[in-house]
Amino acid sequence: MWESAKIIAPTPNSTIVRPVVDNNFVINSTHLNMIRENKFDGYLPADPHDDIREFLAICDMFKYGETQSEAVKLLISPFSLCDEAKTWFNELDEESKTSWEQMRTVFINRFFPPSLFNHLLLEIIRIMDITAGGIFLYKTSNQAFQFLEDKVLFKLDWSTKSQNDHHQESVAFANGSNSNYDNSRLMEELEAPTIKIDS
Repeated sequence: MWESAKIIAPTPNSTIVRPVVDNNFVINSTHLNMIRENKFDGYLPADPHDDIREFLAICDMFKYGETQSEAVKLLISPFSLCDEAKTWFNELDEESKTSWEQMRTVFINRFFPPSLFNHLLLEIIRIMDITAGGIFLYKTSNQAFQFLEDKVLFKLDWSTKSQNDHHQESVAFANGSNSNYDNSRLMEELEAPTIKIDS
């Protein structure tokens, strides 16, 4: 009696509304496997912008019909997520995403929200104020340009250890005695992809 009275909860529909494609539409299996091997987990200090760039770079390696490329990005985007990021995706409203741009926007807003961007910008401005010996934003355009030209030297440090090594950006000060931050400390501050924000 109790067995027959059990109510089974329905399986929720996907967040993604399946785009209209022709019957011959097939996603390349190699493409899908490459996406699965480069998953974004959503944990700090993972950078969602890096994930999007990697995702698009992989997608650009495979050619589909002009209208199908966007459909492919939308349909395979869930396979690029795991752990916390996949949990977030599964909690989105059912059938709420109809385009890759919608998916990209909600993804960035979740894992790199405007509040975080503003926080990082303030951190960079603070560093610039310390280095400039005053409020950097109060300087005129000419003063700011002169400061950057005289005090901060951006250079590329090309590694010769291996052809597979990527170049690294570094920052050096023309007069190190004028700064309380050494090169490595400044680069850590500038390159930090995420900073915890107190709620």
